[in-house]
Amino acid sequence: PGPIMMVSDILDKMNVGEVLEIIAGKNALTDLTEGLKGAGHEVLSVEEVEGNYRILIKKGEKKAEAVASVN
Repeated sequence: PGPIMMVSDILDKMNVGEVLEIIAGKNALTDLTEGLKGAGHEVLSVEEVEGNYRILIKKGEKKAEAVASVN
């Protein structure tokens, strides 16, 4: 969850449509790509570079959080 929280904080400060480059290790790759897609962002590319991964993320519209009412 640490890398996703850090990247989410950066994306929150960006405008919709801007692209963020992330360099991550293999351990964070799936969490980052799946987590950010689930949050409404677009994964533009993932490429392996010298044992790490270069991920380009395009900021999307923030998905509305589901609100549940309990009576």
